[in-house]
Amino acid sequence: DWRDVVGIGAVDCANDKNNQLCRDYEIMAYPSLKMYPVHSPDTFLGESWQKGTAEEMKTSIVKELETEQYSGYSKRNLNLKPFNESDLNLLWFNVPPNVKYTFLVVQNEQTSYNLGSEVALDLLPVKDAQTRTVYTSNKGLMLTLPTTTTPNVYAVERSNNHVDNLQLEEASVKGIVDKIVEFLKTKGVTVPITEKRPVGNFEFDFYIARRVMESLEEIRKKLDKKDLSDVIFQVDLESALQYSLYHEIGNKKEIKGEKMEALKKYLVVLDKYFPFAEEGKTFLSNLRKDIMNRESIQGKNFTLIAKQYENSTQHPFLGKQDWIGCKGSQAHFRGYPCGLWTLFHMLTVQANIRESDLLAQSNFNPREVLNAMIGYITHFFGCTDCSEHFQSMAETMAGNVTNYDESVLWLWKSHNAVNKRLAGDVTEDPEHRKQQFPTAQSCSSCRDENGEWVLEEVLKFLRRMYSNISYIQWSDLNTPQPQSTTTTERSPAESSYSKRLRDET
Repeated sequence: DWRDVVGIGAVDCANDKNNQLCRDYEIMAYPSLKMYPVHSPDTFLGESWQKGTAEEMKTSIVKELETEQYSGYSKRNLNLKPFNESDLNLLWFNVPPNVKYTFLVVQNEQTSYNLGSEVALDLLPVKDAQTRTVYTSNKGLMLTLPTTTTPNVYAVERSNNHVDNLQLEEASVKGIVDKIVEFLKTKGVTVPITEKRPVGNFEFDFYIARRVMESLEEIRKKLDKKDLSDVIFQVDLESALQYSLYHEIGNKKEIKGEKMEALKKYLVVLDKYFPFAEEGKTFLSNLRKDIMNRESIQGKNFTLIAKQYENSTQHPFLGKQDWIGCKGSQAHFRGYPCGLWTLFHMLTVQANIRESDLLAQSNFNPREVLNAMIGYITHFFGCTDCSEHFQSMAETMAGNVTNYDESVLWLWKSHNAVNKRLAGDVTEDPEHRKQQFPTAQSCSSCRDENGEWVLEEVLKFLRRMYSNISYIQWSDLNTPQPQSTTTTERSPAESSYSKRLRDET
């Protein structure tokens, strides 16, 4: 956790609210990167930085912090200057008395990247230890160390200057940090650092800012054409979730038996896979834990409990607003049914993306999300005809879903079957005709030259689509937000859903 020494912020200069700030700091192009050294005056406009990949930018930050240390800036037990002395007693000069261990990261001076500095930054939250870099050119100290292998890491105990060779196995920042953490734990030292999560197979760099702005402009164009079928909005997912919890579940008189089991399975997959920030995760986790301990509950009490947990966290939802991707041409078209389809597609993809983690669990179940969906549609979805049709389709699932890829594809095939059945139905939005998805425009590689589906390409498309969730809201689109139909108070539009909900895309 580098937050004590490095602050990172983002400003959207395309937002009118930030116009003055961007003018004051002379932002002329997007994306722009500005660096503000410690103790910069308020009048300083920032030093422009070269853009690059995340790793390249991290290296630049480390070098900047090293430069600042030579300028006299220091932070607690952080010392990024190399240790050039041969006497280990000098390791403790001006070091706070609470620091009991020093870790020496030994590396060749010719190495372009300073491993020791990044390790020191990663271990900054550990108050009982400091990390110093030692170059192999420090011959006097090298002669006192157990081995001359580089890179390597040694632990020095303050009480007696005893040196332990931690026997590095992986010559990387992570490998060094892991060895140090392992050593500290054997000494009973608390290590308050969080494990870094792998980003996955996606590349993230600072050009992502430009892509976000281009995405915003693209969405504005799609909105004008009423063509947002391949864009997933967090607003729509949250609106579907809220309607599901506070109306469909909350309106049930009593929930018990199979209905209660269906509710528990639904909350489990939401807690695991719904793309919430920390506040939202806390909300769903608390709600799930509460319901798991119950045998039955009245719908109105479920609503009260859910509201209680929502209010106890700080704004888990983005706020009440109308649908974007699922907005119909009239209030009784699309909306919640579209949002619910989107929600379950997203959940199957999130489980699919986490497949390697799930397979390591003894009770992994590729049909977990689909089973939760069947239970929800059976016991809570307000359209009886839709529920019966879906239950009938679900009978084909057992022999066709044996892994997480097949789970994603089974739901996609089922949704297309529903689209085919309801094409031309009175519930079809005239401005959003039901068609087989994805269209050639959305995914040109998803069909072969004979028009047959290429399942491998379809799966790639669905994984991309349902993991690339847009947090753009109506306020970002500079478009007046239509009167919302997703509030927790029942509106006339919602009443029409209750009378006869139909599956929508």
